[in-house]
Amino acid sequence: MIRLLTIFFTAFFFACVFIRFYLASVDQGVEIWNHWFTGETGILDAAEAVMWVPVIAINILSLKLLDDDRFSYVWLWHGALALACMVFLGEEISWGQHLFGWTTPSELAVVNVQNETNFHNLNFAMLLGVSEDSRFYWILSHGNHFINPLYYLFAICVWIVMPIVLRKTRILPKIPVIDSGVSLYLFIGAIVYLVVDKLFYNVGELWEFCITSTFLLGSLDMYLKHKSQTAVASTGMPKRLLN
Repeated sequence: MIRLLTIFFTAFFFACVFIRFYLASVDQGVEIWNHWFTGETGILDAAEAVMWVPVIAINILSLKLLDDDRFSYVWLWHGALALACMVFLGEEISWGQHLFGWTTPSELAVVNVQNETNFHNLNFAMLLGVSEDSRFYWILSHGNHFINPLYYLFAICVWIVMPIVLRKTRILPKIPVIDSGVSLYLFIGAIVYLVVDKLFYNVGELWEFCITSTFLLGSLDMYLKHKSQTAVASTGMPKRLLN
């Protein structure tokens, strides 16, 4: 199941890359890409928001499966993932503003680059009183300048670095090692982003779609492995981690 879903998301990802290159060669192609694929009207942004919901639910289900192991490191791991994904969902939909359309409070609108109710678009330079002459002004002038790279690094550490460490060392044996195809999917997405976005066209939204779908694949894979372990344990057979 996980491998089939990974193949599906990989195919969708490369189809979007192809469409991005194709639209760059036609009249109003950029406008079509921006309208249909990015921003509040785009399918990628909407898909990310939708996917965060099952990611949160799956990690909560993992917590329920691990009820006998409450407050163990693996229980806390899924709890931390669920909380982090709640924050990611909140930021994705501007904490409900995209759904309910409220007006950004005037105090927040002044310091928010996109006039929205979120943190990643805040002008931290203005909030902290950093002058335009400061070497830190650019990175602090828009939260995305440092929040996005930290988010990307977090995803890479969770879904690429950590599985490699777990597979090689088994230092945290209760945390399932996700299917290597999921890590490969994110790695390919990162390479495509670095090449296409830096040398050709803006595909940042597509890269973030890749990250969100990786959270979905990885969380689902871990949940299914926890479920298999629970089923094996209930039969009285020796426990083992399924890789």
